[in-house]
Order: sequence, then C-alpha cells, then structure tokens
Amino acid sequence: MYEPYAFTSRLNSKKYQYPGKIPIGEEQAEVTPTTLHWDKMQLESFLAPVVAWQTRHSIASNRILVGEFGVYRFNTGAQNYLSDLIQIFNHHHWHWAFYSFREDTWDGMDYELGSKKAPAKYWQSIEQNKIPGNDVYKPNPLSTLLRSALHENAK
Repeated sequence: MYEPYAFTSRLNSKKYQYPGKIPIGEEQAEVTPTTLHWDKMQLESFLAPVVAWQTRHSIASNRILVGEFGVYRFNTGAQNYLSDLIQIFNHHHWHWAFYSFREDTWDGMDYELGSKKAPAKYWQSIEQNKIPGNDVYKPNPLSTLLRSALHENAK
C-alpha cells in the first residue's frame, strides 16, 4: 500500500503533504492528473474494495495481509499517514507489515532514523559493510508509532 504514490515516494520532494491534496495515478506531461484530498477517510475509501471482496467471499479478517506499506520518511505528514493506515488495518483486524526495518541499502524508509538525515555513524557502518548499531537509532515519532502499534497488536 503506497497510495497515493505521488505522496509516499521519494519523488515527492515535499510537493505534497498528508493529509492534503495529492494527485492519483502517474503524472504525465500531456495529462493533468486527478487530484483528491487524501486523509484517513480517503484511505478508507481506497481500501473499500478489499473490504467488499472480503465480505463477498466470506474471508476471515485474519486471512487478509497487507504485505507491505510505507512512506518516504522525510515526507511531510509521514507519521500521520502511517498512523491512519495502521488504524484502518487494525479496525479491520488485518495483518500488516511495514516497509522497512533497517533496510540495508537505502535509508529512505528506515523509520528508526526518524525524519532527519541519518547520522554519520550510520553511513560509516554501511561503508564498512557493518550493520549500524543500536546507538545510531534513537526514539522518534515514527519509530515510536510503529513500536506502539506492534505492541498493541501483540496483546
């Protein structure tokens, strides 16, 4: 789940924030994309076909897996976006997995780094082909959100 992609990707370059007006589909020079106001209600609307399919086929909620979702951690509203999605997934009792936990080649979705640039110590570890140590990862709103949601689901 990476919709709206114009917001969630690193190509966003702070053009769009969540919640807010964000285009859907792929931008093309000759076509002006449709723009919607994306917020929790719009995310629910986007995921409504999954709920309808689940209901129509009598699929138990514990059989639905959101296999991957995420957002470029620098994008304005990333924490709200993740929070809204997690609330929706939990409301439907779906299983979910965020991308990514300590990605080894790219830090753009390593939520343990927060919304700021990775510290030099992180890059030094990467250059030495070592896994960055826990001293690189500090509590921040993004990691706290995910950690809390994971603990809540474990109950």
